[in-house]
Amino acid sequence: MRGQDIECQTEMKAYKEKQEDEFLKVALQEAATGLKEGGIPIGSVIVCDGKIIGRGHNRRVQKNSAILHAEMDALENAGRLPALVYKRCTLYTTLSPCSMCSGAILLYGIAHIVIGENKTFMGQKEKIFFAESVRKLNDLREMRRLRILDSRAGVHPVLWFILVVGAITTIGFAFFFGMDKFINHAIMVSALSVLIALILLTIISFEFPFTGDVRVDPETFQQAIGHY
Repeated sequence: MRGQDIECQTEMKAYKEKQEDEFLKVALQEAATGLKEGGIPIGSVIVCDGKIIGRGHNRRVQKNSAILHAEMDALENAGRLPALVYKRCTLYTTLSPCSMCSGAILLYGIAHIVIGENKTFMGQKEKIFFAESVRKLNDLREMRRLRILDSRAGVHPVLWFILVVGAITTIGFAFFFGMDKFINHAIMVSALSVLIALILLTIISFEFPFTGDVRVDPETFQQAIGHY
């Protein structure tokens, strides 16, 4: 069975590589079209579920455009698509994407990129992806800062008033309308009082998550922020 699985995986890999070659050929055809038009020979196609939904080539020279790179042309020709479609897409390009095209790929959440060649132009994809990671980390830092401010503010005084009044009312209700036998009644009121006291202590512990005996240690996150 294991040998069959390996053979099946090998066949699937070969089929996928064959598909990638076919789509790259289409991208190369787009690049050739651009060259015939007197432009820069770079082509790109967008594939979803094994079908080409957008194709284009660099038309900066032809259209006197500042943004019509091959990837942008393919995205434009694909038209506006739902976000879920972009996530299932693979973008094929004959040359490594620049900063602008890499940003567009990130913006639309395209899951896979196949690059025909990245020696002539290394592109900015690594820098773009790193910058996106740092941006997310900065967002986490901002969220943590707001969480610390909230924790310092603590529970709103109105909520504390409601909690305390509710606790006193509950204990008072149990005291005045309890059991006939005094011992049983005293045990019930005492147990209820202890339970409410423990609940209030728990609320106090969670009110300030970065201080006290029960706290969240932000040291690891601070190290990550310091590193970046």
